[in-house]
Amino acid sequence: MLKFMRKYSQQILIGILVAFVGSIVIFGLSSTFFMGPKMNNTAQQPQFTEFATLNGEPLDYFKYAQLMKRALMRFNGSDLDPTIVEYLKYNVFQEYLNYSILLKQADDNNIKVTRKEINDQTNNIISAYKLKGKSELKDLLEQNGLEYKKFVSDLENDIKVAKLRNGIAASIQVTNQDLNNYYKEVKARHILIKFPEVKDATSIKEKEAATEVARKNAEDLLARAKTGEDFAKLASEYSSDSSSKAGGDLGWFGVGMMVPEFEAAAFSLAPGEITGPVKTQFGFHIIKVDDVKYKDRPENKTDEDLKNELLERKRQEAFETFISPLRKNIKIDIFDPELLAYQYKMQGKLDDAISQYQRIISKNPASPIPHIYIGQVYESRNEYDKALSELEKGTIKEELNTSLKSPYLHIAIADVYKKMKNNSTAVKELKTSSEMAGDNLMLREQLSSSFKELNESALQRNEEEEIARIKKALEAKNAANLPTGNTGAAVNPTPAETIK
Repeated sequence: MLKFMRKYSQQILIGILVAFVGSIVIFGLSSTFFMGPKMNNTAQQPQFTEFATLNGEPLDYFKYAQLMKRALMRFNGSDLDPTIVEYLKYNVFQEYLNYSILLKQADDNNIKVTRKEINDQTNNIISAYKLKGKSELKDLLEQNGLEYKKFVSDLENDIKVAKLRNGIAASIQVTNQDLNNYYKEVKARHILIKFPEVKDATSIKEKEAATEVARKNAEDLLARAKTGEDFAKLASEYSSDSSSKAGGDLGWFGVGMMVPEFEAAAFSLAPGEITGPVKTQFGFHIIKVDDVKYKDRPENKTDEDLKNELLERKRQEAFETFISPLRKNIKIDIFDPELLAYQYKMQGKLDDAISQYQRIISKNPASPIPHIYIGQVYESRNEYDKALSELEKGTIKEELNTSLKSPYLHIAIADVYKKMKNNSTAVKELKTSSEMAGDNLMLREQLSSSFKELNESALQRNEEEEIARIKKALEAKNAANLPTGNTGAAVNPTPAETIK
């Protein structure tokens, strides 16, 4: 599953960023008006104690819900894997936190919005949605539980944040060297010296002293590597990264696959060269490049297209550099069980994650989806019997209410049986999932990958035929400028110890 999700990592990250690029209110409105059931701003919005606070102030759940809908628009209404939805929810929330921090920065820096700017944006919305005028806009807002005053206030805030982000991005340029690096791939090794663990109560001076100890250790290893000691042996003995077992080998990687500081250092080296210490959020790195190669330039993209892609990526990196120190000085309290469960999973607090999923079940006892999450937690612990027991609870709920059937529940069950080497039962569950897949392109691709892994060539061929059929239909719809259907999309490169 993780391998399949990584295949689509770029697309889902774009889906998240799309929700926050440009005028947020315009896109938020489009999702409110044209996606799914209407949300009443008071009746369906949970109390802030059920959502989150930033420095003790409640965050606007309705705003978050709009942005989440905007991110989902990237996937054309597909029935997404719950694992993807969970990842999207958490990362859209993180971007919403960034938005809230930027808004405060904009206010602190006295960034102003003129009445003309608000009127211009309002007129853009009226024009974009072919409304007759402001009165129809007000009616449409009211139908969706939004007050016009709140709309104007949100629009003003969005313009402030856009101005601040534009200021951050203004000096960013893409050079010919950047374009050259886009086609470049590097094969490298590294030695990671992690920052020493310190208690929260540790003073700043003590933390700085501990960091300097790590830097000194990295410098000593750099000197040893440069004098000819075997780099792989040094990595095996001293690196804190999981790649140490392979002599620090990271394999081949291209642009965007490593954190920016690491990438910049690695891409500046010729084969055989060593550099360091390179500081990232993971610690200090000693980097050695073993080889370099270049990909063929894609025929369907011009250099200008690629420069635009790189420009957006560099702007995002500049934004991350700007926002990171600001995030260190804020207090975030999350009360929403879905967000908490995902956060606990990322922190390795699996029992706490299960407790939050149980909270979700208590609020929505008919849904089989939380059982997928709990089952996956048990699977990650190699507790396969517990995983199956939990997932079977989901199948019982499916039988009680067939409208809640999920093909992803059966994929989750198949994943467990594959781990248990019970391939015949895994295939049976995948076939059940396939019967529910319909025109969901991403799900079909996932099933094809799973059948291939199990050497079920006939079943894989059936999925490939379905994929070809769906793609052909999508191309026809796109050619006719009709709305697309279940295209699916993508997802989560889960960070572990390695910096990949």
